[in-house]
Amino acid sequence: MRTVTRKDIARDVAEVTGIGRSEVDIVCGKMFDLISTTLQNGVPVKLSGFATLEIRSRAERPGRNPRTGELFPVSARSTVVLLPGAKLREKLKSSFARARLAQS
Repeated sequence: MRTVTRKDIARDVAEVTGIGRSEVDIVCGKMFDLISTTLQNGVPVKLSGFATLEIRSRAERPGRNPRTGELFPVSARSTVVLLPGAKLREKLKSSFARARLAQS
């Protein structure tokens, strides 16, 4: 499986829109900066038709070193959660269904 990178997204947006690659790189960079800043301020980011990004707090919990089996505390932290929107869920649902049919 191949990972799609920020560079791949910018290239594809430039091809689809006809906007210059350097301009798309600037816009994509600013967009990701704005999303990051908004999340850092504790405000969820809703991308209509796609997903909502929000910060969630995780409580301290016990962890285990897989090599030694030693227990250690994993500190409390905040993490970004992506909640897929209805359109994305539906697209993923149908693509998973097609993948399951192809495996049968």
